[in-house]
Amino acid sequence: MEKEKFYIDVILEKEKKRNEYMQEVYMNALLQLPKGSLFIKKINGREYCYLRYREKEKVILKYVGTINQIDNLKSMIEERKRIVRLLDMLKKENKRIQKMEKNKMNERSYETLLYSIVTSVVDKLMNLNNWSEDEALEKFTTSKLYTYLEKEETKVWQYSALMLAKLLNDEIEGHLVLPEV
Repeated sequence: MEKEKFYIDVILEKEKKRNEYMQEVYMNALLQLPKGSLFIKKINGREYCYLRYREKEKVILKYVGTINQIDNLKSMIEERKRIVRLLDMLKKENKRIQKMEKNKMNERSYETLLYSIVTSVVDKLMNLNNWSEDEALEKFTTSKLYTYLEKEETKVWQYSALMLAKLLNDEIEGHLVLPEV
């Protein structure tokens, strides 16, 4: 029998996969783009453009054309800078995902998670009970179950949206029993 995955685990797993995929896409894109910066050198009154970059500790100057031929190269260098910034953001995001995987959530991330959970549970309640969105939201957010969910330390946030919806129905019927986390 397959072990039930909690909602937070599914979210983190998807985000981790998305993050890793995007890092791979951007790393491959970087391989296609020139690294370094443009350097203009005057020789006999004419301007020549070079790409200046480092290989280990050595500075390399690579001729790329005359001043009139570099527009495309400029845009490629700018694109490389943009991708490097995106990769930096993804690496920072990946560190946050790893922290969350270790259950070290801060208050802000918990609020974000809570919002996501409520949205999913309300959707499940609407489907299970034929309730309107307002009705499902009202019943859920005024329930005892929701007061448990608001407190991170209860670990109720680890239940799937479907399980939370069924637990609310149990509470409405008068017998709320939380499974062990």
